[in-house]
Parts: sequence; structure tokens; C-alpha cells
Amino acid sequence: MRIFLGVFGVFLALAAAFGFQREYATAMTVRDTSFRVIEKLAADVPPRPISWRGIRAVMLACHEAQTDAALAFQPGAVRDSLMANCAASARMVLAGAPTTSSAQLVLAASARHLDQPDMMVERLRLSQVTGPREGWLAARRVNLITPHLEGVTPLGHEIWQRDVALLLEERWGRTIVAEIFARNEALRPAIEDVVALMPNDAQRDFVALVRRAIQAQNAPF
Repeated sequence: MRIFLGVFGVFLALAAAFGFQREYATAMTVRDTSFRVIEKLAADVPPRPISWRGIRAVMLACHEAQTDAALAFQPGAVRDSLMANCAASARMVLAGAPTTSSAQLVLAASARHLDQPDMMVERLRLSQVTGPREGWLAARRVNLITPHLEGVTPLGHEIWQRDVALLLEERWGRTIVAEIFARNEALRPAIEDVVALMPNDAQRDFVALVRRAIQAQNAPF
């Protein structure tokens, strides 16, 4: 019995050490400068963390790197490798946790990189279905699809409108939508349709945020 307990204790210690190693590798990947994170994610597929917190951190790090302006300054091979590695990591996550919204978001960004608008919309749909009330995900979905709205299907527009409506419920989200409104004249009628459904006080707040965004946009550097 003592031998069994001793062996079992060693097994638990090894399992804990393995789990710690994976979580530590995750922390070292996401807690770095954007250029270093891009370099690390382009070099290899990040290990799948054990904890939910670790999974979220890796998926968020991948998406931030996928949409980071710094990525545009990297060679094409680096961009392609990062997208492929993050997509592989997202698929590993979904294999064990199919309702992970952030993993679908990572795959949506990869589809955009590969110029696959229909696949991008489908991944955004799955991200929204599995995370319909998570504002931080809605903000990233809106930012991802907004530059491509003219070329996506009606389903893509519906996804965008639902996320915009969610963002408009909170002031921080209204700030994001106000900045989009100020920059994109073509999208203003669609945003106005959603704003019209909001309470009067929220509408007034949105108008004030739009004015502030336009003033900031026109301010001299």
C-alpha cells in the first residue's frame, strides 16, 4: 500500500509539474512586447493550456497579434506562419472545448488573412452564438468585420448589427461605435438604425460621444 501511495504521489507531482510548465509557457508567451509575441507565435504553435484562464490568455494573445499593426511590417512568411500557428492552436482548443468563443474569433481572423470572407463570417457567427453577451468579444468581432462589410453576405451584416447593439448598451461600447461612426460615413445609416432603438438618455450620450470622436479626428497633430 505504501509503495502504491508513493508511486501515486510521484505521478501527481509529475502531472502538476507538466501542468505548471504549460501554464508557465503560456504566461511567457502573452506577457511580452507585441513584436516579441508575434515572433514567438510565428515560430511555433503555442501549447494548449490546462486552465480556462490560460486558454483565454492564449486565444486573446493570438487575436491581438493577428490584428496588431506591427504584423503588417513583418515578412509575408512570418504573417502566414503566425496565422497558421494560431489557427492550429484554436483548433486544439475547440477539440477539447467546442464552445470557446475566442477560439472561433482566432479562426475568423485567420480566414480573413486567407481572403475567405464566407469562412470568416461563419467563424464570427459561431463566436457570437457561443459568446453572445461578452462585450470584449463583440468589440473584437466588430473591429474585425467592419472594414469588410461591403464584401460579406447579409449574415455578416446581421452579426455586425447584433454586436453593435450589444456594445451600445454600455458607455465603453458606445465609445467604440461612436469612433466607427465618425470614421465611416457609409456605415452611419446602419448605426443610426440601431441607435434609434436605444433609450433617449443612451441616444444623447451616443451623440455626445460622436461629437467628441469627430473633434478628435479633426484635431491637428
